Amino acid sequence: MKFLLVEDNPVEVKLVEAAFRRHPASESITLETTGDLQTGLELIQSSGPFDLILLDLTLPDSSGIETFRHVYKAAPETAVIVATGTDDEKLALEAMHLGAQDYLVKGRFDLPTLLRVCRYAVERKKNELEIKAANAAMARHERVLTETLESLKKSNEELKATRLQLIQAAKLEVVGRLAAGVAHEVKNPLAMLRMGVDYFLKENRFINKTDTFMLDSMDEAIRRADSVIKEMLDFSSLQKLEMQAGDLNELVKRSLLLMKHELDRRHIDIQLDFDANLPAVYMDKNRLEQVLINLLTNAVHAMRENPKLILRTIACPVEQTGFRVGHRKGDYFQVGETVALLEVHDNGAGIDPEHCEKIYDPFFTTKLNQGGTGLGLSIVKSIMEMHRGFIRIANRPEGGGVTAALILKLNEQVPHV
Repeated sequence: MKFLLVEDNPVEVKLVEAAFRRHPASESITLETTGDLQTGLELIQSSGPFDLILLDLTLPDSSGIETFRHVYKAAPETAVIVATGTDDEKLALEAMHLGAQDYLVKGRFDLPTLLRVCRYAVERKKNELEIKAANAAMARHERVLTETLESLKKSNEELKATRLQLIQAAKLEVVGRLAAGVAHEVKNPLAMLRMGVDYFLKENRFINKTDTFMLDSMDEAIRRADSVIKEMLDFSSLQKLEMQAGDLNELVKRSLLLMKHELDRRHIDIQLDFDANLPAVYMDKNRLEQVLINLLTNAVHAMRENPKLILRTIACPVEQTGFRVGHRKGDYFQVGETVALLEVHDNGAGIDPEHCEKIYDPFFTTKLNQGGTGLGLSIVKSIMEMHRGFIRIANRPEGGGVTAALILKLNEQVPHV
């Protein structure tokens, strides 16, 4: 074991040296001595670590509690016993409060007492360090356990959400099949009812005004039912596109009109930059409207202060090769081909870089607690691919927001039979 004595009184030094020589294991003990604080600190740095430091609080170059503070800072894992005069016991107790293991009052202890106090001090410090290490390990384990529990909780919530989405998807599939069957079964009876109503309305000489009013009401109800049936048939054929030439600018205006309430409620500034000479685009208007409303909804939810949306359309040539762009037969576009470009710019928070590769994954969402399903962009991408076009979503280079770009074929470039 290595001990350090910092004491400027030669008599006290000899007393301590004599005590250690009388120790049964004196051959295994190394004692170094110094008479000032600065040399003691240098020995701690050069000869340490020590198992025990005997420290006089009154030295030529330091006195009082600051002497202990310097030593404890230099050797926080070493047991320290402070030595004081008869009038400084209060000072010694303060040193113990700050981390000293024990204290001795000069002139009031014998050699056996000195050896016993040293032995106990080393043991107490060892126990203190073991307890501190155990507490630190326990804190680490608790932190890991907390993080694991949080991760499990999050995974469980995501699993529940995914399960609900799968159940919903299954329901939609069943509803789609039922819708197709029910629609066909109901359309014929509705047609017969409508024919009957038309007949009695035309033969108005047989009915009075009240009867006419009732027949008109029945005719309106039949029309509404017929409209619902048509929507059910549309729902049951989601994978079928009705492609035709369309005005992309007008489609954007119609989509904004459908979202007018939400845009006005959030006081969103809308800026339109349309190409007035944009050729007709080959598209399914309803499905493309669905795409645009999805993108607008995402943009609206991403913006907070001074929300602003910029929608831009332009006809431009494809300049770079990439996904579905090249010279192969199966590519959607050829380099140099003129396409219709629709861009939606927002000034929201942008996309976390680590999420950029996941935004099209089914069920991936950063808005789980806000009602997000994670299906919107995957459906958008599927619809764009069915159009033989594609979508590109990225953070704006100038910062502050996201740009969603839709690239579509012009009608004049689509072969018609």
